[in-house]
Amino acid sequence: MATKARKRLSSTEELGPVARRVKEANQFLKKYPLPRLLDRSKWTKKDWKRHEEAWAELDQERREKQRLSAVTERKLRIQAKRRRHHKILRKLRRSERQERLDQRRGRTIRRSITQEEHSELILAALKSGATTVGQVCKKTALETRAVRRCLRKLVKNGDVEKPSSRQY
Repeated sequence: MATKARKRLSSTEELGPVARRVKEANQFLKKYPLPRLLDRSKWTKKDWKRHEEAWAELDQERREKQRLSAVTERKLRIQAKRRRHHKILRKLRRSERQERLDQRRGRTIRRSITQEEHSELILAALKSGATTVGQVCKKTALETRAVRRCLRKLVKNGDVEKPSSRQY
């Protein structure tokens, strides 16, 4: 098996684009050599040590910045989570407070009840012995405002008598 011998290019022959650039760079470096600071092949142990110390310092600063930003980011996430948690707790406490208030008053929420039904409930409560607005509210489980409005209407129509300022 015969191997092909490489053909040597003469100096007059055209070089490839990469080889041409390398040759030009080498010629430039011969005319204008790199300063010792940039030419690492000429560095001493002292230069290498100084270089490593500088990089170590930069790495340490970078790591410290990352650590601080991670700590700050973690604190912000914790604060946001705490805010969300407190918001949920506030809503829960508010609803519990409202439930306790409704239970204390003995009320159930009654919606879509007409004025006539209010009047019937109030008349039934008055016949069963309720004499004040609060007692009527407890027996009918209606809101005070609705009871007062209905009682005023009943007094005006003459269905209910009002012997004193607070009793019916």
